[in-house]
Amino acid sequence: MILSSEYYLKTDNSNLPLTTAEVNDHLKESFTDISSEELIPIFIKAVEYFGEQFTKRVFLTKTFTNYRRCWESTYELRKSKLGVINSVKYYDTDDSLQTIDSSNYLTSNSEEFSSLYFIETYSYPSLSSNIRQPIQIEFTAGYGTTESSIPNNIKTAMLNHLALLWKNRGDCMSQGSAFDTKYLERFLPKSTLLIYSMERIKDIII
Repeated sequence: MILSSEYYLKTDNSNLPLTTAEVNDHLKESFTDISSEELIPIFIKAVEYFGEQFTKRVFLTKTFTNYRRCWESTYELRKSKLGVINSVKYYDTDDSLQTIDSSNYLTSNSEEFSSLYFIETYSYPSLSSNIRQPIQIEFTAGYGTTESSIPNNIKTAMLNHLALLWKNRGDCMSQGSAFDTKYLERFLPKSTLLIYSMERIKDIII
């Protein structure tokens, strides 16, 4: 099946959404064991990944490329919160990559999913027939580049989730998958589930 729209992470964010000091204070522990200190970033990245998957939001700013099959007057960009559009490109009938001038499109501003839309006078060029998704939209999304930009309620949810994982580290699942959010949400702290549910974007694809 050829999807009409796909998203690929182009540039990840090397920063952590929580600092070791924040985790240390939350867990009320002093990490004197170097092996424990090395584990903390892994746990932080794990709760970040789950939180982003559950809420449909991007916490730390990352760069994505959205691939499209055909021209539409409006594209909903399903990564939130939208930062900036870096470029809109397409492969022409000669299979050459072309860049659209930014004066030909605008973006909406939303706390959920924003959209890119072309101005009414824009004339859509013909696309390559040899490339399945000839349109490329590169953009950034996220609250900001460092942990200080993430809302406190989301950081609290991550800290409570991390505390549960840390307390039960080494446990193995008897069912489900590490990427099965429907299964994993049953084992979230209630406070984390409540916050994530309030922040979750209704991601309905029609």
